[in-house]
Amino acid sequence: MDYLKIIKDILTETLDISEELVVEHNYLEQLTGMEFNLNYRDLVYLFFELEKRIGIKIDADNMDEYQFNYINGIIEILNECCSKTI
Repeated sequence: MDYLKIIKDILTETLDISEELVVEHNYLEQLTGMEFNLNYRDLVYLFFELEKRIGIKIDADNMDEYQFNYINGIIEILNECCSKTI
C-alpha cells in the first residue's frame, strides 16, 4: 500500500496543505512546525483518517518519540502497524 500517497492526499485535499510543501525534502519537517503549520487537532484528524482509509488501528505503543509529527515518521508507524497484522 502506498502510505505516502495516502498521507499526501489527506494533507493536500483535506487539511489544505499546498502540494508544493509535500515534497521529499520536507518529509522530516515537523507537521506542527512553521512549514506545514498544522495544529494538534489537525494531527488527530490525520490519525483517524489514516486508520479509516488504511483499515487499521494504530497502537499507542507506536506513537512514542513524536514520530507522528513527521511524514517519514508516520510512514514508519504505518509500516510497523501493518507488519504486526500480517
